[in-house]
Amino acid sequence: MPFVVLGLPLLLWLIPESRDPEPKRLDPIGVLLSVVGLTALIYGIIEGGKNGAWGTTEVLGSLSGGIALIALFIWTQRRPGASLDLSLFRKPAFSAGTAAVAITFFALMGLMFVLTFYLQAVRGYDPLEAGAYMIPLSLGLLLVAPRAAAIVRRVGAKAAVTTGMLTVAIGTGSFMWVESDTSMWPVEVLLFVMGIGMGAVIAPATEAVMGTIPREKAGAGSAVNNTVRMVGGALGVAIMGSVLSASYREGIGDEVAILPSGQEEARESIGGTFAAAEELVKAIRQGRLPMEGLGGVSHLLNTARDAFVDSMHNVALWTMVVCGIGALVALLFLPGRESVARGVNTDTTSDRVPTPTR
Repeated sequence: MPFVVLGLPLLLWLIPESRDPEPKRLDPIGVLLSVVGLTALIYGIIEGGKNGAWGTTEVLGSLSGGIALIALFIWTQRRPGASLDLSLFRKPAFSAGTAAVAITFFALMGLMFVLTFYLQAVRGYDPLEAGAYMIPLSLGLLLVAPRAAAIVRRVGAKAAVTTGMLTVAIGTGSFMWVESDTSMWPVEVLLFVMGIGMGAVIAPATEAVMGTIPREKAGAGSAVNNTVRMVGGALGVAIMGSVLSASYREGIGDEVAILPSGQEEARESIGGTFAAAEELVKAIRQGRLPMEGLGGVSHLLNTARDAFVDSMHNVALWTMVVCGIGALVALLFLPGRESVARGVNTDTTSDRVPTPTR
């Protein structure tokens, strides 16, 4: 709250205004289609990964319905007055920049979702301690992001974003070697490296996106950029959470058979396993089950930690692959240093007047 209270008047004071000479009205149909379509798609991904039942009517119906609604949304946006200006995506730099931002937040939110469980369930930290261990990620972002404009002027958006995406890929991929007893110092270094990479992607990619459109379309471009960022983060949690759940279910196997109840919930996540094990320990201590069961509980919890760490490695691998794809997109489609230095708009269909670099 203090940052928001401070930030709002600074935004009003420092950010220049832009106004579309042909403003669009609210598009309730487009808004409804996009919200319901994305919700159905993400729900299907989460349910399919959680239960491993991708072929069920519920999951298939949710996925197919979500895809159909999103396709219908895109089709409706071709009409005048639509909420999404599809013409913006004709610019390669705009599309590549928004893709880089989406992939970065996909990696960020997906890995943070996994690390939350790793720090609390596997390492045993409380929520405040787990949050504190995430600080190096923010420090890396704060160190690099304010220097984005200078970085882009010096090396160009292509080199900045590509290097940043590769750095994020290396940082996330390195978590494949993090185990349940790994010292926290290497983990902190990896988080800091990821923060540096993300700072080198988000701000330069956003600058590349906004630099391709006329000033009067800045509101539309910013809205698209923010929306894509949030969708990327939501998909990161949904998809990487599904990968985590599926891998964990395979790793825990039939070890949950010692539980008198809650076996299905225990197979889905390490949190479910720990909750069911806690109920079992309570029953043993109350004399409702024999004391010999405590040894089985200890074995189950150790197996759960190992299964989760293996699942985290799978998530790190797939996140690294996605970031590698993002680096390739940036390398192919973002403008290089010469275009930035000359203030040249790489899209010949735009009527935007090039502005010289300061």
